[in-house]
Amino acid sequence: GKCSFAVLESDESDKSLLNYSSDYALVLNIGTDQYSKDELARVFREFLKKVRKGAVVELGAFELIGEAGLENLDIRLFSLEKGPGKAFGRSVLRLDSYRTESGRALASFGGLREIALPGPGLHNAANAMAVFSLLLQLGYEPDNALEAVKGFSGVWRRFEFAGRCASGAPVYDDYAHNVEKMLS
Repeated sequence: GKCSFAVLESDESDKSLLNYSSDYALVLNIGTDQYSKDELARVFREFLKKVRKGAVVELGAFELIGEAGLENLDIRLFSLEKGPGKAFGRSVLRLDSYRTESGRALASFGGLREIALPGPGLHNAANAMAVFSLLLQLGYEPDNALEAVKGFSGVWRRFEFAGRCASGAPVYDDYAHNVEKMLS
């Protein structure tokens, strides 16, 4: 295609993410589906050491990973939790608001206008914040970055409407098998 970027989702379940190095990375969370948090923190730290330019990391994940060996990497932090605008000497992008209205999930962050998310759930708000942060890191202006995030239609099999039962009850396909994601 004609794009300047390629996006790859790497997997921590078999530690294959350690086979990659990239210019930029997103670390959205550290869950305990396969390994302990200590082991995953070690794996993600090793992964981030291979990143050449910058990373966007969820604050709780960064607290586990730590800064050791990452001092020269441009790291941006984000969090769904209320709190100070700084942590570890870095600014933290915080969620300003999240709500649902008329079947739509709406969120705002960074003091910017509210946008519609591709689906419900705080994990979708977190993903939007992470992508927004990465676009800023790449040099996009905030309004342009927000427009790009707003235009995202979502990923396949994430709370995707599949139809209705004979009784009329809606059926959704949601591959978010991770309990932590299902509860958010």
